[in-house]
Amino acid sequence: SALGGESFFQTTATAGPNGGFVDLAMGLPGDSVILRSTATDSWILAHSSWIASSMGITIDPRWGGMKSLIGGEGAFLIHTSGEGIMLVGAYGALEVVKLAAGERIVVDSGHMVAVNTSVKMTLKKAADGWKNSLFSGEGLVFEFEGPGDVYVQTRNPNWFDRFAPATHSHAR
Repeated sequence: SALGGESFFQTTATAGPNGGFVDLAMGLPGDSVILRSTATDSWILAHSSWIASSMGITIDPRWGGMKSLIGGEGAFLIHTSGEGIMLVGAYGALEVVKLAAGERIVVDSGHMVAVNTSVKMTLKKAADGWKNSLFSGEGLVFEFEGPGDVYVQTRNPNWFDRFAPATHSHAR
């Protein structure tokens, strides 16, 4: 998990006899959604979109290969399994695309949030040739083929760091 940019540790919150609640949010402003996972309908998440899950969910970060490192999109995807719910977040608005069997969509890899494991997904370069892909700022895209749901975010967190104003501290 440390290689994927996540902490080695996960916090467990358990309600006392009178109940309780925990507020959770992503580091960047945006929508969140609760996704249900079952033994036959689980999810693959972008490395930064998982916020929390119930005890029945197993979180398994998996190496996405050298292509994902070269494209700058993060080398790990989170595969989930088990029975329960997950809180998943997005940078910006969250949109769901419901794909019918055989229906396809292409999404910039930085906009992918979550996808059903029933959806076939292929990571490929966005531009012609690796040289153009690396220098064009395009990077990599996912091609998804249904059936299943694909959740996308309207903003790309990879661009946030690129265009965020620099902060400087000045001693007076």
